[in-house]
Amino acid sequence: MNSEIHSMTYSPVSPDLDNANQWKESVGGDIDEDLELFERYIQQVVEKTDIGDVTRGDFVTSDTDSEEWLETVRMTDFDDSPDEFETASKALAEELNSQIHPRAKDGVLFIINATISGDILIGDGERQIVSVLKLDLVEEQRLKLADDRGIEELDLEDIFPEPKELQKGLIYPIVQSEGYRLPGDVKFYQSGSVSDYFHEFLQCDIEEGSLEQAKNVFEVVSELKKEHTGQSADGADTSRFRDLKDRTESGIVGIDEVTEVASDIVGREVSREELADRLGADNPDALAIDTENLPSTVKYEVDKQIRVRFPSTAEDMVEKEESDDGVTVTIRGTELDSEVLDS
Repeated sequence: MNSEIHSMTYSPVSPDLDNANQWKESVGGDIDEDLELFERYIQQVVEKTDIGDVTRGDFVTSDTDSEEWLETVRMTDFDDSPDEFETASKALAEELNSQIHPRAKDGVLFIINATISGDILIGDGERQIVSVLKLDLVEEQRLKLADDRGIEELDLEDIFPEPKELQKGLIYPIVQSEGYRLPGDVKFYQSGSVSDYFHEFLQCDIEEGSLEQAKNVFEVVSELKKEHTGQSADGADTSRFRDLKDRTESGIVGIDEVTEVASDIVGREVSREELADRLGADNPDALAIDTENLPSTVKYEVDKQIRVRFPSTAEDMVEKEESDDGVTVTIRGTELDSEVLDS
Protein backbone atom coordinates (compact mmCIF):
# COMPACT_ATOMS: atom_id res chain seq x y z
CA MET A 1 0.00 0.00 0.00
CA ASN A 2 1.20 3.51 -0.81
CA SER A 3 0.40 6.57 1.29
CA GLU A 4 1.31 10.23 1.17
CA ILE A 5 0.79 12.65 4.04
CA HIS A 6 -0.19 16.17 2.98
CA SER A 7 -0.68 17.84 6.36
CA MET A 8 -1.23 17.07 10.02
CA THR A 9 -1.65 18.61 13.44
CA TYR A 10 -0.68 17.21 16.80
CA SER A 11 -1.79 18.08 20.33
CA PRO A 12 -1.36 16.61 23.83
CA VAL A 13 -4.29 14.73 25.36
CA SER A 14 -4.57 13.88 29.03
CA PRO A 15 -7.25 13.46 31.72
CA ASP A 16 -5.48 16.21 33.66
CA LEU A 17 -5.25 18.66 30.77
CA ASP A 18 -7.69 21.55 30.40
CA ASN A 19 -8.62 22.31 26.81
CA ALA A 20 -7.53 25.90 27.34
CA ASN A 21 -3.98 24.65 27.84
CA GLN A 22 -3.99 22.25 24.89
CA TRP A 23 -1.35 23.50 22.47
CA LYS A 24 -1.19 22.36 18.86
CA GLU A 25 1.44 22.20 16.16
CA SER A 26 0.94 21.71 12.43
CA VAL A 27 2.92 20.27 9.57
CA GLY A 28 1.81 21.17 6.06
CA GLY A 29 2.67 22.76 2.78
CA ASP A 30 6.01 21.57 1.41
CA ILE A 31 6.72 18.87 3.95
CA ASP A 32 10.43 18.31 4.44
CA GLU A 33 10.14 15.93 7.37
CA ASP A 34 10.43 12.18 6.93
CA LEU A 35 6.97 11.04 7.98
CA GLU A 36 7.34 7.43 6.87
CA LEU A 37 6.63 6.24 10.41
CA PHE A 38 3.19 7.89 10.35
CA GLU A 39 2.51 6.46 6.90
CA ARG A 40 3.18 3.03 8.37
CA TYR A 41 0.76 3.77 11.22
CA ILE A 42 -1.93 4.60 8.66
CA GLN A 43 -1.12 1.41 6.78
CA GLN A 44 -1.58 -0.56 10.01
CA VAL A 45 -5.13 0.75 10.43
CA VAL A 46 -6.09 0.31 6.77
CA GLU A 47 -4.75 -3.24 6.57
CA LYS A 48 -6.23 -4.47 9.86
CA THR A 49 -8.63 -7.28 9.07
CA ASP A 50 -12.13 -7.91 10.38
CA ILE A 51 -11.01 -8.90 13.90
CA GLY A 52 -12.01 -8.17 17.49
CA ASP A 53 -9.68 -5.18 17.79
CA VAL A 54 -11.47 -3.46 14.89
CA THR A 55 -14.86 -1.75 15.12
CA ARG A 56 -16.68 0.56 12.74
CA GLY A 57 -18.72 3.68 13.28
CA ASP A 58 -21.69 5.08 11.41
CA PHE A 59 -22.92 8.66 11.53
CA VAL A 60 -26.63 7.92 11.93
CA THR A 61 -27.64 11.57 11.80
CA SER A 62 -26.02 13.83 9.24
CA ASP A 63 -24.20 17.05 9.99
CA THR A 64 -22.83 16.12 13.41
CA ASP A 65 -20.02 18.41 14.47
CA SER A 66 -17.45 15.62 14.45
CA GLU A 67 -18.37 14.48 10.94
CA GLU A 68 -18.08 18.05 9.69
CA TRP A 69 -14.68 18.44 11.35
CA LEU A 70 -13.43 15.21 9.80
CA GLU A 71 -14.70 16.20 6.38
CA THR A 72 -13.09 19.63 6.70
CA VAL A 73 -9.72 18.08 7.57
CA ARG A 74 -10.07 15.61 4.70
CA MET A 75 -10.99 18.11 2.00
CA THR A 76 -9.04 21.23 3.03
CA ASP A 77 -5.79 22.07 1.26
CA PHE A 78 -3.44 23.25 3.98
CA ASP A 79 -1.63 25.63 1.61
CA ASP A 80 -4.88 27.39 0.71
CA SER A 81 -6.64 27.38 4.09
CA PRO A 82 -4.31 26.55 6.98
CA ASP A 83 -6.56 28.24 9.55
CA GLU A 84 -9.59 26.20 8.48
CA PHE A 85 -7.58 22.97 8.65
CA GLU A 86 -6.15 23.78 12.07
CA THR A 87 -9.50 24.90 13.51
CA ALA A 88 -11.19 21.62 12.58
CA SER A 89 -8.23 19.57 13.82
CA LYS A 90 -8.13 21.47 17.11
CA ALA A 91 -11.86 20.92 17.58
CA LEU A 92 -11.41 17.15 17.19
CA ALA A 93 -8.51 17.13 19.65
CA GLU A 94 -10.47 19.16 22.22
CA GLU A 95 -13.50 16.90 21.84
CA LEU A 96 -11.42 13.79 22.49
CA ASN A 97 -9.65 15.44 25.41
CA SER A 98 -13.00 16.34 26.97
CA GLN A 99 -14.21 12.71 26.63
CA ILE A 100 -11.01 10.96 27.71
CA HIS A 101 -11.32 8.49 30.58
CA PRO A 102 -9.87 9.63 33.94
CA ARG A 103 -7.55 6.61 33.96
CA ALA A 104 -6.48 6.86 30.32
CA LYS A 105 -2.80 7.25 29.57
CA ASP A 106 -1.43 10.64 28.61
CA GLY A 107 -0.48 10.94 24.98
CA VAL A 108 -0.41 12.95 21.80
CA LEU A 109 -3.18 13.04 19.21
CA PHE A 110 -2.20 13.26 15.54
CA ILE A 111 -4.79 14.27 12.94
CA ILE A 112 -3.55 13.56 9.43
CA ASN A 113 -4.70 14.38 5.90
CA ALA A 114 -3.37 11.78 3.45
CA THR A 115 -3.99 9.90 0.23
CA ILE A 116 -3.61 6.14 -0.04
CA SER A 117 -3.58 3.67 -2.92
CA GLY A 118 -2.51 0.12 -3.63
CA ASP A 119 -3.50 -3.33 -4.81
CA ILE A 120 -4.99 -4.36 -1.46
CA LEU A 121 -7.71 -1.70 -1.74
CA ILE A 122 -11.03 -2.67 -3.28
CA GLY A 123 -11.65 -0.40 -6.26
CA ASP A 124 -9.41 1.80 -8.33
CA GLY A 125 -7.74 5.12 -7.70
CA GLU A 126 -6.38 7.07 -4.77
CA ARG A 127 -8.45 7.66 -1.62
CA GLN A 128 -8.39 10.90 0.30
CA ILE A 129 -8.63 10.08 3.99
CA VAL A 130 -8.25 11.42 7.51
CA SER A 131 -6.38 9.34 10.06
CA VAL A 132 -6.51 10.07 13.78
CA LEU A 133 -3.81 8.43 15.89
CA LYS A 134 -3.48 8.50 19.68
CA LEU A 135 0.04 7.63 20.74
CA ASP A 136 0.59 6.99 24.44
CA LEU A 137 3.78 8.84 25.32
CA VAL A 138 5.40 9.46 28.69
CA GLU A 139 5.90 13.01 29.94
CA GLU A 140 9.52 13.22 28.81
CA GLN A 141 8.55 12.24 25.27
CA ARG A 142 5.62 14.64 25.19
CA LEU A 143 7.79 17.54 26.28
CA LYS A 144 9.93 16.97 23.21
CA LEU A 145 6.85 17.86 21.18
CA ALA A 146 6.22 21.13 23.02
CA ASP A 147 5.18 24.06 20.87
CA ASP A 148 8.64 25.62 20.87
CA ARG A 149 10.06 22.70 18.89
CA GLY A 150 9.07 21.33 15.51
CA ILE A 151 8.74 17.66 14.77
CA GLU A 152 11.47 17.97 12.16
CA GLU A 153 14.04 18.28 14.95
CA LEU A 154 13.20 14.90 16.44
CA ASP A 155 14.25 11.36 15.74
CA LEU A 156 10.74 9.92 15.43
CA GLU A 157 11.89 6.34 15.89
CA ASP A 158 13.23 7.27 19.34
CA ILE A 159 10.02 8.60 20.87
CA PHE A 160 7.19 6.86 19.02
CA PRO A 161 6.17 3.19 19.18
CA GLU A 162 6.70 0.75 16.35
CA PRO A 163 3.72 0.59 13.96
CA LYS A 164 2.83 -2.90 15.19
CA GLU A 165 2.57 -1.40 18.70
CA LEU A 166 0.08 1.31 17.68
CA GLN A 167 -2.45 1.70 20.50
CA LYS A 168 -5.35 3.58 18.91
CA GLY A 169 -6.07 4.74 15.39
CA LEU A 170 -8.92 5.40 12.99
CA ILE A 171 -9.50 6.29 9.38
CA TYR A 172 -12.33 8.24 7.79
CA PRO A 173 -13.98 7.29 5.55
CA ILE A 174 -13.68 3.51 5.70
CA VAL A 175 -11.47 2.17 2.94
CA GLN A 176 -12.46 -1.35 1.95
CA SER A 177 -9.55 -3.73 1.43
CA GLU A 178 -8.92 -7.40 0.83
CA GLY A 179 -9.08 -8.11 4.55
CA TYR A 180 -11.82 -5.64 5.48
CA ARG A 181 -14.92 -5.48 3.29
CA LEU A 182 -17.45 -4.00 5.70
CA PRO A 183 -19.22 -0.73 4.88
CA GLY A 184 -19.45 2.26 7.19
CA ASP A 185 -18.07 5.71 7.93
CA VAL A 186 -15.20 5.24 10.39
CA LYS A 187 -12.86 2.30 10.98
CA PHE A 188 -11.45 2.13 14.51
CA TYR A 189 -8.49 0.07 15.64
CA GLN A 190 -7.69 -0.30 19.33
CA SER A 191 -4.99 -2.71 20.40
CA GLY A 192 -5.73 -4.93 23.37
CA SER A 193 -8.59 -3.17 25.14
CA VAL A 194 -11.37 -0.97 23.81
CA SER A 195 -11.77 2.52 25.29
CA ASP A 196 -15.27 3.91 24.91
CA TYR A 197 -14.06 7.51 24.77
CA PHE A 198 -12.18 6.82 21.53
CA HIS A 199 -15.55 5.98 19.97
CA GLU A 200 -17.69 8.54 21.75
CA PHE A 201 -15.75 11.64 20.76
CA LEU A 202 -16.88 11.16 17.15
CA GLN A 203 -20.59 10.90 18.06
CA CYS A 204 -21.27 7.85 15.89
CA ASP A 205 -22.90 4.47 16.47
CA ILE A 206 -20.45 1.60 16.86
CA GLU A 207 -20.69 -1.88 15.37
CA GLU A 208 -18.39 -4.75 16.29
CA GLY A 209 -16.51 -6.98 13.87
CA SER A 210 -18.31 -9.63 11.84
CA LEU A 211 -17.57 -12.58 14.11
CA GLU A 212 -18.81 -10.79 17.24
CA GLN A 213 -21.92 -9.56 15.43
CA ALA A 214 -22.61 -13.05 14.07
CA LYS A 215 -22.19 -14.63 17.52
CA ASN A 216 -24.56 -12.07 19.05
CA VAL A 217 -27.13 -12.70 16.32
CA PHE A 218 -26.88 -16.47 16.70
CA GLU A 219 -27.33 -16.25 20.49
CA VAL A 220 -30.52 -14.24 19.96
CA VAL A 221 -31.74 -16.72 17.34
CA SER A 222 -31.04 -19.58 19.75
CA GLU A 223 -33.08 -17.83 22.46
CA LEU A 224 -35.97 -17.30 20.05
CA LYS A 225 -35.89 -20.95 18.98
CA LYS A 226 -35.87 -22.06 22.63
CA GLU A 227 -38.94 -19.92 23.32
CA HIS A 228 -40.75 -21.26 20.25
CA THR A 229 -39.79 -24.96 20.28
CA GLY A 230 -38.28 -25.67 23.69
CA GLN A 231 -34.96 -26.49 22.00
CA SER A 232 -32.03 -24.11 21.70
CA ALA A 233 -30.02 -23.93 18.50
CA ASP A 234 -27.73 -26.87 17.73
CA GLY A 235 -24.92 -27.81 15.36
CA ALA A 236 -27.28 -28.18 12.42
CA ASP A 237 -28.53 -24.65 13.03
CA THR A 238 -24.96 -23.39 13.04
CA SER A 239 -24.49 -24.94 9.60
CA ARG A 240 -27.77 -23.40 8.48
CA PHE A 241 -26.56 -20.04 9.76
CA ARG A 242 -23.38 -20.44 7.73
CA ASP A 243 -25.57 -20.79 4.64
CA LEU A 244 -25.71 -17.00 4.73
CA LYS A 245 -22.77 -17.29 2.32
CA ASP A 246 -25.20 -18.45 -0.35
CA ARG A 247 -27.41 -15.39 0.03
CA THR A 248 -24.94 -12.76 -1.12
CA GLU A 249 -22.64 -12.11 -4.05
CA SER A 250 -20.72 -9.35 -2.30
CA GLY A 251 -19.84 -11.50 0.71
CA ILE A 252 -21.59 -9.05 3.06
CA VAL A 253 -25.04 -9.73 4.52
CA GLY A 254 -27.33 -7.32 6.33
CA ILE A 255 -30.42 -7.40 8.50
CA ASP A 256 -32.75 -8.72 5.77
CA GLU A 257 -30.65 -11.78 4.92
CA VAL A 258 -30.07 -12.48 8.61
CA THR A 259 -33.79 -12.39 9.45
CA GLU A 260 -34.50 -14.85 6.62
CA VAL A 261 -32.06 -17.37 8.07
CA ALA A 262 -33.31 -16.63 11.61
CA SER A 263 -36.85 -17.47 10.51
CA ASP A 264 -35.66 -20.79 9.04
CA ILE A 265 -33.89 -21.74 12.28
CA VAL A 266 -36.60 -20.60 14.72
CA GLY A 267 -39.43 -22.20 12.75
CA ARG A 268 -41.56 -19.07 12.52
CA GLU A 269 -41.25 -15.67 10.93
CA VAL A 270 -38.76 -13.43 12.69
CA SER A 271 -39.09 -9.77 11.74
CA ARG A 272 -36.19 -7.38 11.40
CA GLU A 273 -37.76 -5.25 14.15
CA GLU A 274 -37.90 -8.21 16.56
CA LEU A 275 -34.32 -9.19 15.83
CA ALA A 276 -33.08 -5.61 16.14
CA ASP A 277 -34.94 -5.19 19.44
CA ARG A 278 -33.41 -8.38 20.87
CA LEU A 279 -29.97 -7.21 19.75
CA GLY A 280 -30.50 -3.77 21.25
CA ALA A 281 -29.71 -2.24 17.86
CA ASP A 282 -30.92 1.33 17.41
CA ASN A 283 -30.10 1.21 13.71
CA PRO A 284 -30.75 -2.31 12.33
CA ASP A 285 -29.63 -1.24 8.86
CA ALA A 286 -26.11 -0.83 10.25
CA LEU A 287 -25.85 -4.59 10.81
CA ALA A 288 -23.29 -5.97 8.36
CA ILE A 289 -21.53 -9.32 8.54
CA ASP A 290 -18.72 -10.55 6.32
CA THR A 291 -19.63 -14.18 5.58
CA GLU A 292 -15.94 -15.12 5.60
CA ASN A 293 -16.04 -14.60 9.37
CA LEU A 294 -19.05 -16.63 10.48
CA PRO A 295 -18.80 -18.85 13.59
CA SER A 296 -17.93 -22.46 12.82
CA THR A 297 -17.64 -24.06 16.28
CA VAL A 298 -20.43 -25.13 18.64
CA LYS A 299 -20.11 -25.41 22.41
CA TYR A 300 -22.62 -26.94 24.81
CA GLU A 301 -22.21 -26.45 28.55
CA VAL A 302 -24.20 -28.72 30.87
CA ASP A 303 -24.79 -27.60 34.46
CA LYS A 304 -21.72 -25.35 34.22
CA GLN A 305 -19.52 -28.44 34.62
CA ILE A 306 -19.43 -30.40 31.37
CA ARG A 307 -18.44 -28.75 28.11
CA VAL A 308 -18.88 -30.28 24.68
CA ARG A 309 -17.14 -28.43 21.86
CA PHE A 310 -17.17 -29.49 18.21
CA PRO A 311 -16.98 -28.05 14.68
CA SER A 312 -20.32 -27.48 12.97
CA THR A 313 -19.21 -29.93 10.28
CA ALA A 314 -19.56 -32.69 12.91
CA GLU A 315 -23.20 -31.82 13.62
CA ASP A 316 -24.42 -35.34 12.72
CA MET A 317 -22.24 -36.86 15.45
CA VAL A 318 -23.65 -34.79 18.33
CA GLU A 319 -27.31 -34.84 19.31
CA LYS A 320 -28.86 -32.58 21.95
CA GLU A 321 -32.27 -33.04 23.53
CA GLU A 322 -33.79 -30.61 26.02
CA SER A 323 -36.88 -31.40 28.10
CA ASP A 324 -38.47 -30.55 31.42
CA ASP A 325 -36.54 -33.46 32.94
CA GLY A 326 -33.13 -32.16 31.87
CA VAL A 327 -30.67 -32.14 29.00
CA THR A 328 -29.23 -35.11 27.13
CA VAL A 329 -26.22 -34.78 24.84
CA THR A 330 -25.36 -37.86 22.79
CA ILE A 331 -22.05 -38.18 20.94
CA ARG A 332 -21.59 -40.90 18.32
CA GLY A 333 -18.33 -41.89 16.65
CA THR A 334 -15.99 -44.76 15.83
CA GLU A 335 -12.94 -43.96 17.97
CA LEU A 336 -12.42 -42.55 21.44
CA ASP A 337 -9.25 -41.10 22.89
CA SER A 338 -9.32 -40.46 26.63
CA GLU A 339 -6.91 -38.47 28.75
CA VAL A 340 -6.61 -37.62 32.44
CA LEU A 341 -5.83 -33.94 32.78
CA ASP A 342 -3.86 -32.13 35.46
CA SER A 343 -5.68 -30.82 38.52
